Amino acid sequence: MDIATSIAVRAAVDHWAYLVRDSEASACALRLFFPLRRTWRQPHAGQRVLISFLENADGARVELVEPLAEHTLLQKQLADAGRDCVPYHLCLRVDDFHAARECMRRQGWATLTRPFPALDPAELASHLYHPSAGMVEIIGPAAP
Repeated sequence: MDIATSIAVRAAVDHWAYLVRDSEASACALRLFFPLRRTWRQPHAGQRVLISFLENADGARVELVEPLAEHTLLQKQLADAGRDCVPYHLCLRVDDFHAARECMRRQGWATLTRPFPALDPAELASHLYHPSAGMVEIIGPAAP
């Protein structure tokens, strides 16, 4: 299949995410490239994490995902890596959340998280996984 004809979902990079043990330490290390703190350690109860967004003057964003103590799966991921910060996922912004998610599932992507409200309640997000591509988060309007 030709790659140009296989693309069915239009998406733009929204952010790169890191799973971190300490948001402050990671933000300090990344401030050379991402000096602006846009969101800082905002609790996301449904995901059991603290979310921070760092940005640069060009608008590129990095998300720091700091798991709360009770999120044992993400805590274990950090412990198993033996690091305080590991690459976590790429987030793609899509125009039609539901259509993009369904298209990904048809292409073999496994759902890791059911759709959940993003930080902006008018948007939904979901994490999907493909063995040849890793984890991708999609985010888009809740209503088409």
